[in-house]
Formats: sequence, C-alpha cells, structure tokens
Amino acid sequence: MIILFLLKGGSTIDSTQLLHRIILIFILGAAARTDLIYRKISNHTIAAGVAAAAAAYLLEPLKPGKEELISGALLMAAACWLFHYHMLGAGDVKLAAFVLLAAPGDGTGILLAGLCLAALYGLTRMMKKRMLMDRFLYLLMWAGSFAGSKTVYYDDLRDGPKAAVPLAFFILVSACAYTLAG
Repeated sequence: MIILFLLKGGSTIDSTQLLHRIILIFILGAAARTDLIYRKISNHTIAAGVAAAAAAYLLEPLKPGKEELISGALLMAAACWLFHYHMLGAGDVKLAAFVLLAAPGDGTGILLAGLCLAALYGLTRMMKKRMLMDRFLYLLMWAGSFAGSKTVYYDDLRDGPKAAVPLAFFILVSACAYTLAG
C-alpha cells in the first residue's frame, strides 16, 4: 500500500530514494514479522537487506552527508553498548546498521523515532501490566552495578517475554512515516 502511494506521486521523495525506501520497508517488514512472532530477527533477513541495499547503491547511489555519518556512528556505538548490557538484542543492532546503510540521510532519524515509539509502547505496557516499579528497580540495580561485575538489565529467564519490546516493528512504523512525510 505504501509502495502504491509512493508510485502515485503522493510524496516528495525522489526516484533515486524510491528504490532504497522500497528495500528498507520490505526488509523492515520481514524483520518486524519475525520479531513479533519469534522475538528474533533472522540473519538471513538482514543479509538479504544488505545485499539488496548494496545492489541499489550500484544502480542509484545515495551519498550520506558528514553529519549523517557521524550521528550514525554514534548511534551504532550506543547500540553496541546497549547490546553489551542486554538492553538490545544482536538482531536489533544488526537491523540498526542495515537502516543506516539503506537510508542515508534519514537513517538516524528513522532509528531515533523508532526507539521513541518503542519506549512509549514499553512504558504503557509496563504501566498496564503493573510492572513499572519492578523494571525501574531492575534499572537502578543495573545502574548501580557498574563498579562491580557486568549485570544485565534484561534476563530472559527472570523477565520472560512480557518485558521485551519488538523494536523492529517500531522502526518499520517510523520508516513508513518518514517515507510518507517525504
């Protein structure tokens, strides 16, 4: 549906970006599906996205600006740090790298907007399930443990699936919004 909207000329996105956005949204859709169903993002999905994005660059190159490269590098460093403490999964970090590759110029904004949407969703879900205080206490214990050994914020055995947020879905929503907004 989004592709039809773009092909009809409903957005100000130029033809050079169109192929890159179609690839981005298609791969994000596949990643969101597996993230919602299995709580995993397949390496095959990311590899297919990177290959398609690389092929698109050969056909229609996009050049990110210096600011985009710097902000993307900082965002990836933060994502790796969050992964180290189990606040993001490896699939989320690889997906973030794919978004930065497939959407130069908008990748950082798409990721930050997706993270904000995911945070709002997580906050409302924690409040609804009455686990906000527990999660806040886990966060305090995690933050207080930096002097000692590595402590993880999210533990699958302790927390279960109710505390995980499907980040790929929110990045997909953000990418669609960015694309429709032009």
